[in-house]
Amino acid sequence: MNDDHSYLDAEQSADDPELWEIERLLSDLPLREPSGTLDRRVRRMVRASSLLEKARLIGLGAAAMLALGLGIQPLLPHRGTSPTPAPDRSIKPAPIKLLTTGEKKSAQPGRPLMVRYTNSHVADDGIVGFVGSTPLQRLRRHSVQRVWLIDPKTGARVAVTVPRDEVVVRKVQTF
Repeated sequence: MNDDHSYLDAEQSADDPELWEIERLLSDLPLREPSGTLDRRVRRMVRASSLLEKARLIGLGAAAMLALGLGIQPLLPHRGTSPTPAPDRSIKPAPIKLLTTGEKKSAQPGRPLMVRYTNSHVADDGIVGFVGSTPLQRLRRHSVQRVWLIDPKTGARVAVTVPRDEVVVRKVQTF
């Protein structure tokens, strides 16, 4: 039946005479058509016969995709939100109206006025490693504190900007 045995010559089994004989016998076997009952069984397994079975298969497929997505999510690297851009030096604070001497509550000489503003952002980097079987989570906090000192007598201003970055790695309790 199968007179083309050229594929056997290039394979490893050609070195072993027993395997060579088995392969030659298998390649010479006649092929026959599958029975009608086998065809019906395969068709029944391949296609769903009712709408309910089709909906069940679609639901199972969606559940499998969701489980797969949630299962691999902790293993993927996480990006926090976009990094905080550098403060824009061109923006100047609006002028502060100073009280006149008649509006002052006390007769103290003018002390400098201090204004503080802090902007902070926390980013969760997700799971970054393991200690044994306990996962480790990394949190980053970036904050910028701006301080303005204003001399009420002269109106002179001094501005100081202090950036801070903190990184915290903590163990995550698993359930």
